[in-house]
Amino acid sequence: ALTINWSDSSDVEDGFRVYQDEVLLSTLDANSTSYALEGLDANTTYSFILGAFNESGENNSSELNVTTNMMFDNDSDGIPDRLDLDDDNDGIPDVDEVLYGLDPFDASDALLDSDGDGISNLDEINAGTDPKSHNINTQAYKFDPMLILMIDKVNFEGDSDGDGYTNNDDAFPQDPNEWIDTDGNNIGDNADTDDDGDGISDTDEKKYGLNPLDPSDATQDNDGDGVSNLDEINAGSNPTVKDYTTTDIKSRSPFSLSPLLIIDHILKERR
Repeated sequence: ALTINWSDSSDVEDGFRVYQDEVLLSTLDANSTSYALEGLDANTTYSFILGAFNESGENNSSELNVTTNMMFDNDSDGIPDRLDLDDDNDGIPDVDEVLYGLDPFDASDALLDSDGDGISNLDEINAGTDPKSHNINTQAYKFDPMLILMIDKVNFEGDSDGDGYTNNDDAFPQDPNEWIDTDGNNIGDNADTDDDGDGISDTDEKKYGLNPLDPSDATQDNDGDGVSNLDEINAGSNPTVKDYTTTDIKSRSPFSLSPLLIIDHILKERR
């Protein structure tokens, strides 16, 4: 940046105007004594005009011709760009950024994945591979081996919906919001309210500490009162607390228990 500084011994102006090559750049207030200019090219001559103005019109204009030969420092690391090997300080040398069509003055492109192979431009260049060519070299990367296998699998088997599951492992390869169908009812687990299809909603299974992906726990009797978890939940009772009495069994109409089961439960209570 180039900064124009001036002193002001008058108090009659309403403000200042700064022009570059007769084009108004900015209007400043009366207390201003400097103006910073950005985006100038090196080794270029510019003409600036600073004018004070008040309600009676502009006056006391000063013209300044400046030839820039300053040393730009894009990343503000104290090393002028002409001497800096990494002008944007993104970890990728300028020569490599130019070689692979990246921007040596834009640090954000280091974290981008230009070839869509799951590896950032920075990591690819550091590993000696082309960041714009879809060619994972597992020997070059010092990542967890399982991560490499997962990335390779996605790349070479394909992931049509981009959800991180290969088409072969995805129950819904064209739906980025679904990939598993535990109970095989053609409703993905993310949308299915009963993932294991055991008749107990996922919400109730989680509420009572059951497993929403295991249908076998519906027929279990966690509280040992002779009534299955499924029947207790359907009747509005807690399947983890032995809270049934003979009256409960007889009066709760939601129960669809067989007469023999009810008799057996009553006999157990009388023993």
